[in-house]
Amino acid sequence: MVEDVMATAGLSPHFEPADSVLAWAHPRLHMAARAHRGPEAARLGSFAALHPHLADDLGFDGYQVVVSLLDMSAIYEASKSAKPSFRSPSRLPGIKVDVALALPASLSYAEVEIEVRRAGGKLLDSLELFDLFEGGTLEPGQRSLAFRAVLRAPDRTLVEKDEQKFIKKVTQAAERLGGSLRG
Repeated sequence: MVEDVMATAGLSPHFEPADSVLAWAHPRLHMAARAHRGPEAARLGSFAALHPHLADDLGFDGYQVVVSLLDMSAIYEASKSAKPSFRSPSRLPGIKVDVALALPASLSYAEVEIEVRRAGGKLLDSLELFDLFEGGTLEPGQRSLAFRAVLRAPDRTLVEKDEQKFIKKVTQAAERLGGSLRG
């Protein structure tokens, strides 16, 4: 939703861990959106999952609630200098790849997302987190993040070898982060 609001304004925000975590926010699921990278970047807003205890107190038992705070004035100002972009739809099909990673719970989503995007390289068309899981068969101190990636090349149809190469790179990234690919 945050990306959609910013895309409507012609912005491609950069997401990073927030400078500070608000009392109501989940300590590891709090992000800031900026117009550009670096210390001079305009902060456009932030979003965070409600702390699980607060979510329970508010009657959202078993649900993960996300709250976004957007600075519409900053978004408007940043959009004045945004250049409209257009990407022609591809005539070639993409391939969807789902990967689930068992990782230390201390890692932020942003740290993991950066590594998964790096693993996808130029073929990564889109990336979406579709599941967050803690407990069960996972080791204590671990959580599972599951991503759906769409890989696409502008000049050729991708094959199984491309998918396997992506999975191998994601596995290596997970291992660098102290985790593993879940089977």
